[in-house]
Parts: sequence; C-alpha cells; structure tokens
Amino acid sequence: MKSHVLPVGMSLVALALVLLSAPALAATLTWDADTVTAGAQDGAGTWNTALNNWHDGAGNVLWPNTTGDFTVFGAGSGPAGAVAVGAVTTGGITFNSAGSGAYVLSGGPITLQARSSTTPNITMNSDATINSPITMTGANNVNGLTLGGSGKLTFGGTVSYNGLMGLRGTSTLSITPGGSVSLTGTVGNQIIFADAGSTLSIDGGSFSSTGNNGATAGFCGNLTVNSGSFFAQSNENNASRYYSVVLVNGNTSLNLNGGTTSLQAVTTSASGANMSTLNFNGGTLRVIAQPPVSAAGTFIASHGNLTAQVQAGGAVIDTNGNNATISEPLIHDPGLAGADGGLIKNGNGALTLTSVNTYTGGTTVNQGTLLLGTGGSTGTIRGTATVNAGAILDYTAANAFGYTAGVSVNRLDILGGTVGGADVGNHFWNSFQLNMTGGTLKLGGTLNEFHNPTITVNSSSTTAQIVPVGPSAVLRLRDGTSALVNVADGSQDVDLNVSVPVTQNGSCNINKIGPGRIALVALTNSFNQLNVAAGPATLGTAGTVNTLGSIQVGNAHTSGGGSATLDIPDGSLTTGWIQLGNTPGTAITAIVNQTGGAVRTTSSPAESAGLRLGHYPASITFYNLSNGTLLIDNGQYLTCAVDGTGTFYQTGGEATATRVVVNARSGGGGNGTLNIEGGRLNVGSGGITNEGSGPATVKVGGDGGTIRATASFSSSLPMTLSGTGVDAATFDTNGNNIALSGALSGAGGLIKDGAGTLTLSGLNPYTGGTVIHDGILEVSGSSSGQCRIRGSVTVNPGAELRLTGGDGSGFGYTSSASPSQRVDTLNIVDGLVNAGNVHLYYASVNMTGGDFNVTGQFGNVAVNTLASANTAQIAGGIVIRGDSWNYLTPHLPFTVADGAAGVDLLVSANISETAGTGRISKLGAGTMVLTGTNSYSGTTTVEAGTLLVNGSNNGTGAVTVNGGVLGGTGVIAGPVTINGGGTIGAGASPGHLTLLSAYSQAELGVLHAELGGNEQGISYDWIEVGTTATLADGAIIDIDWYGGFWGHGPFDILTAANGITNVDLSGIVLDGSGASYGEHAWVASIVSLGGEAEAIRLELVPEPLTLLALGMGLTGLGGYVRRRRPA
Repeated sequence: MKSHVLPVGMSLVALALVLLSAPALAATLTWDADTVTAGAQDGAGTWNTALNNWHDGAGNVLWPNTTGDFTVFGAGSGPAGAVAVGAVTTGGITFNSAGSGAYVLSGGPITLQARSSTTPNITMNSDATINSPITMTGANNVNGLTLGGSGKLTFGGTVSYNGLMGLRGTSTLSITPGGSVSLTGTVGNQIIFADAGSTLSIDGGSFSSTGNNGATAGFCGNLTVNSGSFFAQSNENNASRYYSVVLVNGNTSLNLNGGTTSLQAVTTSASGANMSTLNFNGGTLRVIAQPPVSAAGTFIASHGNLTAQVQAGGAVIDTNGNNATISEPLIHDPGLAGADGGLIKNGNGALTLTSVNTYTGGTTVNQGTLLLGTGGSTGTIRGTATVNAGAILDYTAANAFGYTAGVSVNRLDILGGTVGGADVGNHFWNSFQLNMTGGTLKLGGTLNEFHNPTITVNSSSTTAQIVPVGPSAVLRLRDGTSALVNVADGSQDVDLNVSVPVTQNGSCNINKIGPGRIALVALTNSFNQLNVAAGPATLGTAGTVNTLGSIQVGNAHTSGGGSATLDIPDGSLTTGWIQLGNTPGTAITAIVNQTGGAVRTTSSPAESAGLRLGHYPASITFYNLSNGTLLIDNGQYLTCAVDGTGTFYQTGGEATATRVVVNARSGGGGNGTLNIEGGRLNVGSGGITNEGSGPATVKVGGDGGTIRATASFSSSLPMTLSGTGVDAATFDTNGNNIALSGALSGAGGLIKDGAGTLTLSGLNPYTGGTVIHDGILEVSGSSSGQCRIRGSVTVNPGAELRLTGGDGSGFGYTSSASPSQRVDTLNIVDGLVNAGNVHLYYASVNMTGGDFNVTGQFGNVAVNTLASANTAQIAGGIVIRGDSWNYLTPHLPFTVADGAAGVDLLVSANISETAGTGRISKLGAGTMVLTGTNSYSGTTTVEAGTLLVNGSNNGTGAVTVNGGVLGGTGVIAGPVTINGGGTIGAGASPGHLTLLSAYSQAELGVLHAELGGNEQGISYDWIEVGTTATLADGAIIDIDWYGGFWGHGPFDILTAANGITNVDLSGIVLDGSGASYGEHAWVASIVSLGGEAEAIRLELVPEPLTLLALGMGLTGLGGYVRRRRPA
C-alpha cells in the first residue's frame, strides 16, 4: 500500500487549526453570537455543529455536540435574541441574564442528557423560551428532565420519555400552546417537584404522566393550570394504596384557572404551619379512576394543612364516569371581594360532598350525580343549586340544604334534572325559591319543610314532578307561610304534578298563578287554603285533600284578570268553603270542573254560603258537576251568585245543600243560574230561592237532571225544563213535600219521583209532558180554562195525580187551534188520578189498570185501556160535554183492550151530559163494566168486547150491540138492539139484566143463556124486557151449562112485559152445543106469563122419537129446534 505523508510544516499548521477549533473535553460553553468582538457576547444566531458561536473562555469554538458538554445562554454583554437550533446534543442548558431581553430557542431537536431530580439539566437563572422538541437520553426511574434555578422556562416544544421529572428551587415551567410534556413507561414516582417554591404552569399546552407505578401519582410544588391539560395517573395497582397527586410540604398550591386537570386524587404533605391551597377558579378538575386494585380513599380528603377555596371562576369538577368524594370543605376565597363562581359538577358518575361547604356562587349539576353527605342547620351547600337535564342532586343526610338564613340553600333550579332520591328529609328554607323546567324533586324521610316557598314552573315539553321517595314522606308548609306556585303552560296537559302529600305547620296556603296546570294527586293532603288565582289546577287522583280554610278559584292573589280553573276528577276534598270569583275590580273567569270524587264543605265565608259563586261584580264563574258527590254540609247554602255572574251546572253526580240561593245579595248586581241538566241535586228545607234583586235563572233537565228533597221545601222561582222521556226534569220528593209556585216552562218534561207531594200552583207552560213515578203530583189552582200543566201526563203504579182548587178548569179547555194550556193525553198506568170538578177537553185518557176519580166535563175525550192484569177504574162523575162542533151528539168512546183482569175497565162514575144527546161507544176486545147511575140521553154502541151494565142507564138513548157482548145485572132505560155479530147475556155469569124499553135481536144476533140452576136471574140468565121483544129470523139463542149444573128446565131466559112480537120461533137458531145432555135436545118456546107478558122458555127433552111422540116437528139436526107458539 502507498502511504501519503504530509510535509512537516503543513502538519503543524493543521494541528494548530484543530487545537484552536475544538474545546476541551466536558466543556461548558457560553453562547457567543458575535464572533468578531472579543469575549462571549449575547445575540441572535444559529446553534449547530457547523458554526463557532460558542466561547470557551479563550475564543470561539464549534459546538462539540456531546452529552458531556453544557451550554450557557446569557453572557450579560448584549441583548438576547432568537436562536435557531439544529440537531444538537447537550448535557444541560443554563439560561443566565443577557444584557437585555430573553432567549427564544426554536428548531432542533435538542437531545438532552437526563439528570436526577436533584440535578437540573435545565437551569433557569433567567427567563427563556424553548420551542424546540427535546429528546431525553439516559432517562430512567431516577433520571429525567429537571428544571432548576429561579427563572421561568416557557416551553412550546415537545418532550416524551420514560422517566421522572423534577422542578427545583423556585423555577417555573410554563407549557404553552403546542408544547407538551409526556412521561410514559413504568417507573416510580414520575413527577417529583421536590421544592415547594417551584411551579408547573400549564398555559395552553399539555402535561401527562401515564406510567407511574410509585406510591403516589406524583409530588407537586405549585401547579397552575391556566389552559390546556394536566394529566397524572398511577397504574401501580396496589390494594394498600390510594393514589393521589401530593402537594409537597410548604406553602404550595394547586391553581385551577382554566383547562383540564385530570387526577386520581389530591392531597398534601404539608405539616406544621405550612399550608397547601387548592384554588378553584374556572379550570376543570377531572377525576381519573383509581387502578382496578386499590385501597378506598377520598378524592380530596379533609386535611388540616389543606385549604380548598373557590374563586371567581368557580369549582368545575368532572367525575368523568367515576365516583369521587370530597371531604375537604370547599370554602369561599376570603380574599375575593365579590361572589365566587360556585361549584359546577360535570360528567357521569357521582361526586359526594361530606363537609359543610361555604362557597357562595351556587351549585350546578350538569351531568351525573352530586351527593350531599352532611346536613343540619347549616347544609352541605348554600345559595342556589341548579340541576340540568339528566343530572341528579341527591342527599344522604337529612336537611342537607340547611335551615339557617344565609347559610342554606334558598333557591333550587331543576332544569330537567332530578333532586333527591334517598329516603331522608330536607329543608327548603328562608323564602325558598324552587324553579322547575320539567325535572323531578324527590322528597324522602318523613318531613320536608318548605318555608314561605315560591315554586316557579317554566314552559316545558315534560311535566315537572314533586314525588315521594317512601310512604312516609310529606311536603310540609312551615310556620304559617304560604306557597306561591307560578306555573307556565307547556306542551303537556299537566305542567306540575305533586304526588307527595302536602301538609302544614300553622295555617298555610297554596296560591296558584300562571297559565299552566298543577295537579295535587297524593293520597292525603292537609293545609289551610288553596287559592287558584290563574290557570288550571287539578285535585286527584283518588287521594284526600283537607283544607281547614277554603278553596278559592279566581281570587285576589294577583291582578290582571284572565281565568282560573280547578278540576276535581276523583278522590276526596273536605274544605271550609269553596269560593269562586273573589277578585275585586278585575274581570276573571273562574271554573270548577268536578268529574268525580267526593267534595264536602263545612262552613262559609259569609251569607252561609258553603259554595259561593260569582262573588265580585266582574267575575264570571261556573261550578260544573258531571260526576261524584258535592256536599254543602252543616246547614250551609249553595249560592250561585253574589255580586257577579255565577252558574252551578250539573250534568251528573250528586250535590246536596240545605238551601240553594240562586242570587244572594239584595241590591247587588249578581246574575245567578242553577242548571241541573243531569245528576241529582238534594235540597233541604231552605229550598231554592232568590234573595237578590238581579236575575235568578233555574234550569232543570236535559239529561235526566233531578231535584230531590231531603226535607220539605217550597220555591217561587220560575224554572225552565229541558229534555223529554228519561231525560226530562225530575223532582223527587223523597218522602217529603215540594211546593213550586213559579212557572215551569220550556220544551222539556217533568218527572215526579219519590213518596210525598209535589205541588204545582203556578201556570206551567212546559211542553214535554209529565210522568209521575211515585207519590203525589198536586196541580193546584187551574182556572180560566187553563190547567197548571199541559200536554201528556203519565201516572205510574202507586203514584197519584191530584187536581185541587181553581174554578173547575181542571185539565184545561183552551182552544185546540192554538197552543193550549191543557192536558191532552192522560196515561194512567196502575196509578191514581184524583181530578175533582174538572174539565177534560180534546184529550185521550189511556189506562193500564189504575184509578181515575173525576167529577167533570169531558169534551171530545176518548178513553182507552191497555191490556193489564189490573182493572182500570173510573169513579165519580163524567159529564159528556157538547160544544159547537158536536153540540147535538157529543161522543165519549171507550176502547178497552183485553187483559188478564176479569174486568178491564170499571166505570162507577155517573155519566151524564151538558146539552144535546151525549153518547158513548164501547170498542176493543176487553170487558167494561158500568156501575153508576147514568143519565146521558144519547146512544150506547157496543162494537167489540163486553159491556156489562151493572148500574142503571136512565137515559132514553138506544143501546146497539154491533159486536161484542152486552151484559150485566143493572137497568137499561133505552131500547136495546142486538145486531148480527152482537151478543146479549145477563150478568157476567148467570144474572138478571133489566131492559126498560124494547128489545130487538137481528139475524145472527146472539142471546146467550147460561144455565147454572133453576132460579131465574140468579142461577140462570134472565133478560127482563119492560116492553116488547122481537127476535128476527136467524137470531141465535146460545145455551151453555154453568158451574157443572144440568137440568131439564123449564128456563124462562127472556121475559117481555108487553109480549114477544114473534109469531113463533120457527126462524130462531137454537145452539145447545154448550149444554148437551145425552140423547136429549133443547127446545125453545114462547110461553104466556099472564096478561101481555110472555117468555122464551128453554126445555131439555129426549130426542128424536120422544119429540115425535110429543107431536113436535123436527126442523133441524143436532139440537137446533124451531117451535111455533102454542095456539
């Protein structure tokens, strides 16, 4: 190989240059940006290995770039400047003071030799900035980045390594935006801020320690987080340790001014006179979970040498899905002139406060749960507590809000969140303000005291709830104070639902305002007074409310008018009184809607009004009862109006009052309405009255409304009736008497129920008809042709219609051509009508059983009976009235249906006439009996069924039977004709019928003879004719055995005092099929009785040879025998 040898002279020169350019080993070099001026100078420049910007004391040299060499910035000779850093390596950096300014290092990276926590590798004797990334070499569990000196390093670079870090002396490390310090791996206590005067300040950058496996998560001198993030975590997983960041002994502080500080716990090692301070000033303290295996501990434990104070920015704590406890009191910063920022709880998980905290800026729970663990006269927290949607504020100790003025919670804002849950009581003290936007307040324990509270419910899409935790919980209003409840109207029907029982200590009221709805739905509630001044309120569901004072709806609590509504769907309400429209000078509409439940009043505010509507003039009030019961007890009144407008409107349920006053105040401007459309109103001895001078309207019926007497009463008020049939107005005397003298009008009808008497003495033009179910309806004073009632009247079984007084107009007789005040249909259904001296005009009397006692004139009246098992009876006297249209022949038809009764219609009344020839007719298949003394002179016609004359018909009118049967045991004065299809038969069974005039029997007319013995007119039928009798050819004699008798006769079944005009009986049809006897046949003959008197005699003889032997000719077969009169 060929070697190259330098000349000797050249080698010496090169060696001299090398010696001049290289520093000594392990040198400390000072930055010299001015290589011209002798000595080290400050200034801006470039730090790399190519430029000799370093001074070794003798001259400028290149940077050697080893970890054994140390850099010094700041020669004190000139201004500092910006240093552009290349890729360099150093054992340590010292910043001394320059002539002026501070150094800023950028570029890099800088490789830095790790040092122990007691040996700084960056010494800050003057402030400086490093924006270069730093790479640590030689870092381990005892070596890392250590800052010393008294200056401040502003760090905008990055450094990440597995090792520890320390701050010494009074040095400060400020990590600015873009800067980060990350300690990774698994080493011992990674953060050792050994000196109490040192400070780590996070000013927009980040610090994290994630590999710690020491006994703590780190030791700190002063830690200030202004912005950015600080994260320190231990992963040692030792069951005997609870891992915390420890503020070292001395007057150290953790200042949370911004950003996020994430820790597993915080404590201090301070002792003696030294104090550590935890300052909450707007930064977030975030809870990191302890390792899976660790000892129990407290996130911020109470410590005699630790003060946790809340400054203007407030304490922001994020539990981050973990549970944490703070036993150290969070106090108001005593150096703060104004209010502090309070406590803000963020994140899922539960934060528990176990001490009395004196911060003054309020408490806000945004997420998760805040638990209050102490209570008493001074609560865990004070001032305002706010719980946002989804968050929970709970308390495990009684009276966690406290009950001493100034040191308790006095305002609670529930904005969709939940307060309470544990079964312990609490105080809501010192004019407490509860504001809810949705959300739930849970009350536990036995007593939850509310002192002079104001409850404000804001508009929301969800219902705000106040609920019990356990069965013993109550909301108690305290010391005679009232609760003001202001409810806005949200999208739900119920805006505030109170299901916890409400009670009181003293005399306490609930004053409800606002357009939204409150619902009190607990099982038991007891307080003095409920004032619904505005908007709706509900009392229910199925619970009990007792108010010693009253229920006020539309009262004077607020001005401005509007409307107020109380709904009672169910449950039980007992109160002193209920008053509506108690707002002087302000127009208001007040409404109570009772759709169920039981309401009872026990006293009154004035005028004996247990229920008082329309108090002040500007009020318009309604009590609407559709179901349930309303009891105005202890003799108090139901008052519809005082000076305002009031309506009691009942469509169902049952209301009871001793007296109903429709308008109460004389000289007032009241306008009262009582409208009983449905349900039942029970009225006592006070009746229904008008004590005022204003309008008093009474309406009854429409859906079966009932006024029921609990004692006898009277009323002079006019009433309007609505509804017909079962929907008509009902008056139930209930064993008492009701007297109504006011006019009953309207299109509705009237139903009379119950034992006792209902008396109507006014002129009542209602048109819907009258039905009497029970007791007596007395119609008194009909006059001038006008009845006190009109239209249809029905009298049901056991009931009575009684007409009394008046001038005999009775049922009325006004013209049929105009609306008439008369009864035109009288339905007697096993009932009783006592009519007295009356007129009945253009009417029909329809009887299904029952009794009609009448003495009066019937003009164009029809009497009809319907099939019944009971006999319909008419007693007294009937005068058939002739008027202009039928003056000569007034007519009274009886249409009698055939029922189960033996006699369907019994007329014992004497029938007469006023003028002309009054006539009657018998229609229908039933049996009618006349037992009176009748003097009408017109005809009597039987078209169907049976007419039995058991009295006397003294009139001269003819009696014609065109169909059916004429019978009886009485006397008929006029001539009698039995036409074809008609039948005559004495009695109803064998009997004696007397005909004073002529008797005529046409072809197919039937003379019926019942044979039950040998005694004429007693055991066999006898028709006794006072003049002559004529039987036309084809007339029929029908013979029947009666009562099991048989005999040969003779039987004289018809006698005529002036003879029988027939020459013989050859044309007569003799029907003996009903009285057959073996080989015998019936024969009929005319026999003389002496003088002109003759008889038709029946005899039973053997047939047929026996008849021939007797010389009698057979003219028919089967017992039909014709026989001439003997010569």
